[in-house]
Amino acid sequence: MFRFFQFHLFFSFLFSFSALFSNASFSWNTYKELIVKDLASFPGWCSREKAEVLMDFIYDTRPGICVEIGTFGGSTTYPIACSLRFIDQGILYTIDAWDNQAAIEGLENNDPNREWWKNVDMNGTRSQFKKSIKNKKLSKWCNLISKRSKKAVSLFSDESIDFLYIDGNLSSDGCYQDVVLYFPKVKTGGFIWLNEADSDAKNKSVVFLMNNCSWLREQSIQNRCIVFKK
Repeated sequence: MFRFFQFHLFFSFLFSFSALFSNASFSWNTYKELIVKDLASFPGWCSREKAEVLMDFIYDTRPGICVEIGTFGGSTTYPIACSLRFIDQGILYTIDAWDNQAAIEGLENNDPNREWWKNVDMNGTRSQFKKSIKNKKLSKWCNLISKRSKKAVSLFSDESIDFLYIDGNLSSDGCYQDVVLYFPKVKTGGFIWLNEADSDAKNKSVVFLMNNCSWLREQSIQNRCIVFKK
């Protein structure tokens, strides 16, 4: 009887695991709920609200080439890549140097973010992220680029990106550089998400995007994460 119970439990686990990653097994809303509940497996600061909005946006717009600047532990990467898996199209190029010096570049000495980013274990975070992407069966939809964003920009042709998520360097000049460098790479009609747009350090970037894009107010998460259409 005990062996039968073990056998039944093993196959129940296999079924539930495979069902989690099968878009044929669940409706979109059920699948989305499962992914959002699993957010904690990727370190970072992606809230449940943002994950749900991001996933619905990917599901509705069905982008081909997606780029994320600023991966860290992958908490935003995860819902994006999972959405691409569900619709079974597109690929996410997620960019991060995973380098302490790159993370604090441009920050003032008294910036409260500086000390944390100066000491966080970047190599360990990158290793865990790569392992999680593999374990979650997301390698087909997620391509890791371990470079500074200014080095990685040459990998993309002009007017090639459908969806761009910017959450890299925290300094004013660093974020603005990402916006200006990657703006030509986004297709006309493509989408740009600027995270932490309510930070003073993002003011220059917000002004640039407001002047060169359409602000999608209804898709934005208040002024914390602003969505633009080029």
